[in-house]
Amino acid sequence: MVTVAVRRLNLDQPSGESLLDWIDRSRYMLLPNTAGCYTAEEAIRAARLGREAGLSNLVKVEVIGDQKTLLPDTSALLEATRVLV
Repeated sequence: MVTVAVRRLNLDQPSGESLLDWIDRSRYMLLPNTAGCYTAEEAIRAARLGREAGLSNLVKVEVIGDQKTLLPDTSALLEATRVLV
């Protein structure tokens, strides 16, 4: 399994120019994640973009609460998870 930060991918690039072109999807399952999101709304949007781009129906939800320590915002994490479920 390979985790992929949806916010860090350029999903509009033509074939051969994306990180995804270098991953053998027959060998590895992609797990999009919402790394780099600071609100529940951003995380929900990133998760939905990953699904619509065909990465996976599964997602690793992350919402940053503290920019310095990168600790999660647990209430936003729960909110995003409730909406996505």
